[in-house]
Amino acid sequence: MKTDLPLAKAVVLHLAKCWPLAVPFDELLSAVRAMPELAAAEAVDAPTLAELLLKICAPGLLELLASPSKFTLDVSERPRAFALARLQAEDGTMVTTMRHSTFEIQNELTRRLLLLLDGSRDHGEILRELGVASSDLERNLGELARLALLEA
Repeated sequence: MKTDLPLAKAVVLHLAKCWPLAVPFDELLSAVRAMPELAAAEAVDAPTLAELLLKICAPGLLELLASPSKFTLDVSERPRAFALARLQAEDGTMVTTMRHSTFEIQNELTRRLLLLLDGSRDHGEILRELGVASSDLERNLGELARLALLEA
């Protein structure tokens, strides 16, 4: 996206920082109003922001949602992966994310990890079952979260 509009730049920067989570309209409005570099450039009201979002959405640069995200970027003590993805991982390498896209499992470790994430195991139990280093587990859990595969 290329633009000279300070509001558009502020919106895209805020949404990129929050991605892949959805940002409620009121939260986005408050966030861009609070940006010091934008305050001097132009007044931001709800109709102006709504019009801009529709313009950004039209070419497919933005996705508008009617409800909040059901996934989380925060890895809990007992992480739980999307049930459909766990089911798909049992017999294949393509799994559905909670953003309605697909992800191809690239290795056996990721597949095994996904299958273990049913919410019944803590990190220590997962580490013992996988036999990997703690840093590897945390990195892989973070990646699954960014892919919208961990339930809130």
